[in-house]
Amino acid sequence: MIRTEKAALCFLHAIKGIGSRSLWKIKDSFGSFENCLKSDSSRLYALLNSEIAQAIISQRQHSSILFYLERLENEGINPVSFEESSYPSSLGNIYNPPMLLYFQGNMDCIEKICLAVVGSRAASDYGRTTARKLVHQLAARGISVVSGMARGIDTEAHRGALDAGGKTIAVLGSGLNIIYPRSNKRLFHEIIEQGVVISEFPLDTNPEPGNFPMRNRIISGISRGVVVVEARAKSGALITADYALEQGRDVFAVPGPINRESSMGANNLIKQGAKLITGVEDII
Repeated sequence: MIRTEKAALCFLHAIKGIGSRSLWKIKDSFGSFENCLKSDSSRLYALLNSEIAQAIISQRQHSSILFYLERLENEGINPVSFEESSYPSSLGNIYNPPMLLYFQGNMDCIEKICLAVVGSRAASDYGRTTARKLVHQLAARGISVVSGMARGIDTEAHRGALDAGGKTIAVLGSGLNIIYPRSNKRLFHEIIEQGVVISEFPLDTNPEPGNFPMRNRIISGISRGVVVVEARAKSGALITADYALEQGRDVFAVPGPINRESSMGANNLIKQGAKLITGVEDII
């Protein structure tokens, strides 16, 4: 993708209300993102809904098309579009793939065998210990470990991979300049050094609740399978497992005590057909 086209894509994505679906529509309607920004007002209103058309007209009056791409570059953040060879091949066939991803770190680790490990934010000692031990063994076998950098199981998954000297991939539900949770700031930078942090959300996007189910389709999409270590009956980790099934990925679950609420989600997955695992040998 030529620089001016990428700049136009980043410019449009930074406008509030323009997400991945809108970007796909713009591409189809105008042929290119640069053509969209060069179109007169009447064509914008004819091909887009009035709110998005007005937002584009307003934003291009106040900002250079290169502004957002240059800002990303200044912050050390790399944008990659669906049309570029460096875009993760595993996301190419999922439903509603992101038109644009932002990343810091080395994207090459996504092209290796990836496995997602997810679970409860309010993890028990059992869950934390199990997650870190399991991930340490996976990473030692050259598997890239994917998770969402949330508190609890996600944090243990990333930490286990890092401690093993392996690769780990964090998929965020915010812009890459907003680290969430703040307690994982150090972990964020360690992942960049030893793996990659990615997001489909533009800079300055706050970690809104609705962002996390969206990012879960990316966690499962770049993975061969999803391991749920510990999850409540309505845990967000189960959304990732549902996406995995829709995308044709394997789903694994670590059993937990039957009298513990934090294990109900994982135990229910096993009853529904997820593969019960007690160690790395049950996965590989």
